[in-house]
Amino acid sequence: MFFGKLISGLAGGIFELFFFIDDLSIFADISYHLTHMSSILLGVFLHIIVAVVVFTIGVTIIEASGIRPNNIPSSIVLGLLFGSSVLSIFSLPIHLILLPYTITLPYIIAHLSYGLVSYLIYYLLQRK
Repeated sequence: MFFGKLISGLAGGIFELFFFIDDLSIFADISYHLTHMSSILLGVFLHIIVAVVVFTIGVTIIEASGIRPNNIPSSIVLGLLFGSSVLSIFSLPIHLILLPYTITLPYIIAHLSYGLVSYLIYYLLQRK
C-alpha cells in the first residue's frame, strides 16, 4: 500500500498548510535556509515533499513493528501519536535550531492534525 502512504502524507501535508494561512512567511524562511531563495511557493512545495516522505517512512517503520489501525478510533489515536512524534522528533528540533520561528499553539495543532488526517486517510485507503 505504498501509494496509499504517499497520498495520505500528501493530504496531511496540504491540510497542515491551513494552519499557517495567517503567516506564510515561515515557508519563505524554510526555502531560504534550504535553497538560498526566499519563496513562499518553494517553501510550501518543500514542506509537502517532506510531509509525504516523513509519513511514508514513519508508517513503514510503525507497520514493521506490527502496529496497524483496525478501526476509526485506533486511526485517530495512531494519528495523534504520529503527529506528536513528528512534532517532537523532527519539526521542533529543526525549527528551533535552523529557523527563528516562535512555537505557537497553531503550530502544535497543525502537526497533530497532520498525523490525524494522514492516518485517517491511510486507514480509509487500506480498507478498499
